[in-house]
Amino acid sequence: MANVVVMRRHVTGNVTGGFYLIDLMCLGVKDTRYYFNIPETEANEMFDIPENKLTEIDYQLAHNIIYAGHDFAMEFDIPPHKDFALTKMILEEDNDEVPLVDIPTGDYDGKPHLVINPLGEGTWALQKLKENAGEGNYYYSDSSSGYLGGDDFDDERDFDDDDDEKDEVAKIALEQIPRGAVSAYVAKMIKMEDLFDEKNLKEREVDEAITLLLEGAIRLCETAPELNIMSNEAVYDTEAYNTLDTDNDQLNSTAGPIFIDELDEDGDIEKVISGLASVKGSLLSEPAEALMEKYPGNLFLLTELYSLAGFEGNIDLQNSISRKLESISGQYPYAALYVALNNKINEQPLGEHYEKIMQAASIREAFPEYTSFGLDEHFCFWVLKIWYAAKQNDVAACIFYYKLVRECGIRDYLLVRAQTALGDLLNRMLSEKY
Repeated sequence: MANVVVMRRHVTGNVTGGFYLIDLMCLGVKDTRYYFNIPETEANEMFDIPENKLTEIDYQLAHNIIYAGHDFAMEFDIPPHKDFALTKMILEEDNDEVPLVDIPTGDYDGKPHLVINPLGEGTWALQKLKENAGEGNYYYSDSSSGYLGGDDFDDERDFDDDDDEKDEVAKIALEQIPRGAVSAYVAKMIKMEDLFDEKNLKEREVDEAITLLLEGAIRLCETAPELNIMSNEAVYDTEAYNTLDTDNDQLNSTAGPIFIDELDEDGDIEKVISGLASVKGSLLSEPAEALMEKYPGNLFLLTELYSLAGFEGNIDLQNSISRKLESISGQYPYAALYVALNNKINEQPLGEHYEKIMQAASIREAFPEYTSFGLDEHFCFWVLKIWYAAKQNDVAACIFYYKLVRECGIRDYLLVRAQTALGDLLNRMLSEKY
């Protein structure tokens, strides 16, 4: 990984600069942003690392690092970050006038090596490698575990050669995964015997232990033909999985795609909410209501306040926020999903509109007027479907949507909600059977 910054000084003394996060192993231009015509002192303040950790290099080296990563990724049809269309304008044109510097790309043998982070962003790129590099010609790792996948393995790794699954994910020993690093995505890589090992589980965080036990339960369900549990391989071929764009974290609104944080333009809302963290229980209602009056219909505010109210156990405030979210649900699909999910969890009655959302087979069916959905919208919809399937005692559907959630690698309260619903269903199923 290389963080590259290129700045150009204007005749006024101000500077325009571009930030480029370059993954030379696989993804190329993984992230990029820019600032335009600002004082150089202000530009320097943007660095969140000590100045002595920055290394000044020749422009031609910076240029070659950026384009080496870019071109290597494009060999496998992995495009650069969408904002590179803008930030490449800060660079020189990529032609023979810039001297060529040999920049190593790929792993030690030149094969691409995809590192999947906890947000699961690499899942779409993995498919690109399968299609364009071919099996045996790439590696992939989970960044939290250091797990290496693909067809070449270190001999020292605990790898079960007799695993007949078609998932293309080797099962590894739990002891190889650091404490605190087991996400739902990582759990699917763990060897079956480790998932129920009491000694191993006691050494894990509580949420990790729950995740591992659920993974084990899912695998047991997969062995029961009458349950008709979809394999991981089959999940990857579904429309629900293939419409997911893990690189798209923008939500939809009637005004167009938005980043939810952008609704807090100056950061004041976040500061105020952080200040409310010390306000307990019912005392939270008054300042929260005042904020909702000051920022009416602000999706960022409402979802943040809802989480805070839930943490404090203030059900009355949560109900008040739900009504506010419902009033803007026509503007934001995410608001409608948020209301439907939380009403389902809290066993509140759902209106006809939310029932249709909950019963829809896909997020596109739930919101036909929209053509693209962000990661959070997919995630919220899938968790809603898990709760709906759990209430219907539909084990196959519940596990299917959990597997979709699992691919995102997200660890937050929504994942906890998904695991709660699935766990309750599996407990009911087992208690009825035994």
